[in-house]
Amino acid sequence: MKRTLLLLAKSPLINSRTSNIFKLGFNCYQFKKFDFFNKSCFQFSSSSGYEAFKQVQEVEKQFQEAIHNKNYEKSIQLLEEKIKLKVSSPNSSLLNDYRMLGEINQHLGKGQEALNAYEQALKLSIKLESKEVQALSLADIAGIYYLSENYQQAVGYFEESIALLKQVKGEFHQDVGMGLLNLGESLVKNQDGNKAIQVYEEAKNIYNKLLQSDKLDQNAVFEFNRNKGLACDALGSLKLQVGNFQESLEDLQIALGIYGEQFGPEDPILVGTLTNLAILYQSFRKEEDALKIYQRALKIVDAHQNRIQPHEYLSLMLGCAKSYNNLGKFREAVEQFDKLENATKEFQKNNQSLLPMIKGHKGFLLIQLEQFDLAKEQIQEGLKILENAEFNIYKAILQTQLAHILLLREQQFQKSFELAKESYDYISKLRKDDANCGDCLRIMGLATSALGNKEETRKYLAQSLLILEKSGDRSEDVNKVKQDLVNISK
Repeated sequence: MKRTLLLLAKSPLINSRTSNIFKLGFNCYQFKKFDFFNKSCFQFSSSSGYEAFKQVQEVEKQFQEAIHNKNYEKSIQLLEEKIKLKVSSPNSSLLNDYRMLGEINQHLGKGQEALNAYEQALKLSIKLESKEVQALSLADIAGIYYLSENYQQAVGYFEESIALLKQVKGEFHQDVGMGLLNLGESLVKNQDGNKAIQVYEEAKNIYNKLLQSDKLDQNAVFEFNRNKGLACDALGSLKLQVGNFQESLEDLQIALGIYGEQFGPEDPILVGTLTNLAILYQSFRKEEDALKIYQRALKIVDAHQNRIQPHEYLSLMLGCAKSYNNLGKFREAVEQFDKLENATKEFQKNNQSLLPMIKGHKGFLLIQLEQFDLAKEQIQEGLKILENAEFNIYKAILQTQLAHILLLREQQFQKSFELAKESYDYISKLRKDDANCGDCLRIMGLATSALGNKEETRKYLAQSLLILEKSGDRSEDVNKVKQDLVNISK
């Protein structure tokens, strides 16, 4: 997905997939080849002027050879030499040299050197009143700040760049659209999702407008459609996060249609969009549809594992496992969590933060399957991973599940109450109406019932019922608590 002016990549979605900023500037893998000066076009006032020109021409020739041979360190030295020869009489070719120097340094991971070169290009473009190069240089600088995770600075420079591009090329130019995609990406990273939505909407409108022309060649149609897809993909993700589900669905379906047409129905580029679409269907409570989409995405992943980021794969497997769980397909969910656990151990050998959550899910599912010994084993393994950590939400949930087993299976009522109470005290400080608080209170109620304290039992169960009813998606548990209240009244 590379072009000479900008490099494109997909924006981050709700499944946290990796993304890259769109690069305003030269393509670092296909450096632009500048034509040599034609001596016959110039008149020299002195022999020294002619000699200086010959030096520049010779350095340019060596530079092109270094680029051709991918000897980028040598090309930097030659560019710096060429700049020194030209700096006394700056012109537009010197602007290109500064930007090329920045691009090569950036390609080699020399961020500060790249920034210095881009700033020189910006300074000279202002002096020469070249607004287009000024806009491109601003975007180059924005890209460096983005890569160094200084997103606020990146946003500012991209906004300046876009404003100049609109002056030079008009409101509906393709480069303005590209700049807006860059800006949207930076805003997302800067945690400004609402403004990012506005920016991506503007980019989408630009590409809709451009695609109305009947004078576009095949490459332009492909590129504009792709960029429209990128904007819609980002919009679908962002609107999903803010709960605008219907518009999210429309944008994701547009993106999916464009990607499928351009890259084929089994290309890995579809995986992130499919994942978000599955999450959206889960929001609509369409679990069967969500599961089918997860399965389609997993099939693509299995065929293209070398092109999928590990965290993308893990996120997808987690979503699929949760979908099985929500459908009450507990055995299939356990199998999916087993796969997720193995993949986590393979891909994140130095970061096992997902494992306690996985163990908790497996423990819950095995309790539903009444495989209490296996459930207890999973829960204890999760707690062992967290034994040296401060008390946190994962530990609280695992401990609640252990309390459930001690209550139902082992009849350790006092211990069950104590574990559930400790978890409740922690979770309620974070989110008083969290459904997990309802689970803790039910265990506390049933434990106090077994210990003979009916008054406390009614209090805890009534609180549990109130919280679970508010959660909106725990109807089965609500009915269980109602039955508990009936039972203790007998």
